[in-house]
Amino acid sequence: RAWWGYTWADGNGAAKVTPYDSKMEETTPCVMTLVSPALDFKNTPNPVLTFKVMGTLMRDGMADQLEVCYIEKDGEGMYVQPIDGLNIPASPDKNEEWVPYTIDLKGLDLADVFFIGFRFNSSRGAESTTSYYIDDFSWGQTNVPLIRPNIREGSFKAIAGKKATSPDIEIEGIALTSDIKISLYGAHKGFFTLSTTTLPAAGGKFNLDFLNTEPGEYAVEVDLNSEGAPLTAVIVGVQNETATGITDVIVDLSQPVSVYDIQGHALITNKQISSTSELKSAFGEGIYIVKQGEKACKVKL
Repeated sequence: RAWWGYTWADGNGAAKVTPYDSKMEETTPCVMTLVSPALDFKNTPNPVLTFKVMGTLMRDGMADQLEVCYIEKDGEGMYVQPIDGLNIPASPDKNEEWVPYTIDLKGLDLADVFFIGFRFNSSRGAESTTSYYIDDFSWGQTNVPLIRPNIREGSFKAIAGKKATSPDIEIEGIALTSDIKISLYGAHKGFFTLSTTTLPAAGGKFNLDFLNTEPGEYAVEVDLNSEGAPLTAVIVGVQNETATGITDVIVDLSQPVSVYDIQGHALITNKQISSTSELKSAFGEGIYIVKQGEKACKVKL
């Protein structure tokens, strides 16, 4: 069966799909895909996709599945890839509830022109009742409220027992009417401290401090909220290491030296020095990376 247009009594219309067929004596597998018009990714200033989904007559343990798929041409055929993490409604407690979606595709490596497909996997027959509706599909609108971070995942290193600070995370607010609230979520959130918990609607920058005496890997979810915009999350990880290194700096005095801190910030770049004492006296206690040519080592002062 195909998707078709459905109109309610109030005049609102949507695309609808159902596997129900009273004339089928036996159920048979079916796949029905509603495909969008071609979407111009290359020339769209704000590559944001929006739509909303509603399911009806959904049951616990149902086999019916609605997928939202990215589609692009692949030679003479088509490449189809379901988009993960959307949590399409699929349980009776979500029946007759519209669920909105906003998907920001900026910065992704996609085809210049692509399609979005709504693929329904089910079994056609008189015992199949689940129906889905799609409405308010849009592409490239500039008035969609959105919080856009410069990264979705990031990480940095720390030394056990010493405070470390992450690189700045940059936030752009799009069509927002209220401030952006920042909060932390996760089992390790107690080891992290935000530089600020609020940014203006236009966006800004923030970072995180990390401090823990136990070595290991830690992560936190940074949630960004603003009225009318979907929740945006950034995952930040930390590799908390034990300080082990060389207490004396051994370098070849015939070559220039570059020195970086543990976060990778350049402190000295290609400087010719006269002695190792000169290098050691330029820095306080801490962990540094000393590089000469293609060789580099981690040192502790």
